[in-house]
Amino acid sequence: MFDTTQTLRTSLKLQLLHSVLHSIPVSELIDSLAIADVIKSQQYLWDLTIEFGLRARSTHFSRREVTRKMLPTTQYQKKMGCTEPEYVCKARECVFVHPGCAIQKVKLHAEVMAESIREYIKIIEDYEILA
Repeated sequence: MFDTTQTLRTSLKLQLLHSVLHSIPVSELIDSLAIADVIKSQQYLWDLTIEFGLRARSTHFSRREVTRKMLPTTQYQKKMGCTEPEYVCKARECVFVHPGCAIQKVKLHAEVMAESIREYIKIIEDYEILA
């Protein structure tokens, strides 16, 4: 088991942010990480997504705005031929049973979050230009 109570190293946060800002697939960086850092990276990207989403959308922001763009767990499991119960298909659970599959799902979700962050940044920039 690995320790996910530690935060992601600052250098990895900067690399992820750089990838997002420069439209470099975050999955390329995730491929090079240890499993614990993959999970921490996913959480960091969620934190960034929420931060930029709230700034861009204010009270109209909802995580659902992002998650609806993600492949639902049941569809992902079907695509991957997974027979585990749906609750197992969570990065913190499945990563111990099927690490490769779990990391692939994290990468797909990370790309959706990165794209959402870029959209939110564009909204913020457009708003600041008009203000």
